[in-house]
Amino acid sequence: MIEDFEKNVIEPQQPEEAEQVRVIYKLYLRLQSMKAVAKQLNDMGWTTKKYITKKGTESGGKEWKTTMVHRLLRNKTYIGK
Repeated sequence: MIEDFEKNVIEPQQPEEAEQVRVIYKLYLRLQSMKAVAKQLNDMGWTTKKYITKKGTESGGKEWKTTMVHRLLRNKTYIGK
């Protein structure tokens, strides 16, 4: 079973981003509230991930909202599904 787990571990291509995701999960475990996590992230000066859309426009880089925290916490990539 341990061998199977180790085979499924994905090394992050962007370690800084991976660490931010870990921090967000830890905040949620401690605060038990998506609204409180969003507030904490905003108080820390963190913004959502910036990216370029298929049409070439920049998106993201905004303050955190409860729905964005929820989306991150339920992301199948991060929870291993």
